Amino acid sequence: MARQLLDFIIKYWLEVAFGLICGVLTWFIKKYVELYKESKTNHETSIITTIQDQMDKQYDKTQEQMNQCYNKLNTKISEFIDESREEDKKMNERVSGICNDILTIEGASFRAECRKLLKKEHIITQDEFNTITLEHDAYNNLGGNHEGDMLFEMVREKHRD
Repeated sequence: MARQLLDFIIKYWLEVAFGLICGVLTWFIKKYVELYKESKTNHETSIITTIQDQMDKQYDKTQEQMNQCYNKLNTKISEFIDESREEDKKMNERVSGICNDILTIEGASFRAECRKLLKKEHIITQDEFNTITLEHDAYNNLGGNHEGDMLFEMVREKHRD
């Protein structure tokens, strides 16, 4: 019976010891798996954070480059607009000068034609009146003065009579 008791105790303690060993081993494995998962999650989070930071830096750099390019483009456009305005001003001065020159020539011709039509012996035809009317319009469009207008009014009165 002592042998049976000893066998029972050894068997019992052996099962208890084996159970404790299995429980401790299971606890260590569980802890290892938890630490592994936590480490993996931290590593993935670190990689994602690093990638996000790099993307943010690249975005900021690209945005800055685009702003610099936009500012350069705006500067070039402003310079072009200023140059164009300056050229327009010069061109308007040239056109104005040409208009004055044409007015001088056309005005002299128009006034001479009016004086010819106003001679007492001359009878103004309808074609002559139509032509002098067109010349008067051109004279006014060029900025002609009142002398030509007065001569034209006298031609108009003579033509009515």
